[in-house]
Amino acid sequence: MTSCLCDHAAAETSRAHRNILKNLEKQKAKREERLKDLLAAEKKDDGLVFDELGIDHMFIDEAHTFKNLETPTKMERVAGIQTGGE
Repeated sequence: MTSCLCDHAAAETSRAHRNILKNLEKQKAKREERLKDLLAAEKKDDGLVFDELGIDHMFIDEAHTFKNLETPTKMERVAGIQTGGE
């Protein structure tokens, strides 16, 4: 996300680029707010660390909750790539 901001800031300052930059800044602020909320949430379990479980494969039930996750990319408005996330 930060590299996208830097790339767009260095590019020309046309109206389209300013709109893209503004959109990226809104996404960054939204992510920072969500991260603060997640960090403030009460921890449920401190006993297990994922790396220590020795998992080789992971299967996801309820995959529909993962289908619209954001994909950070420098490309703009590509069909099928979610850049806004949930």
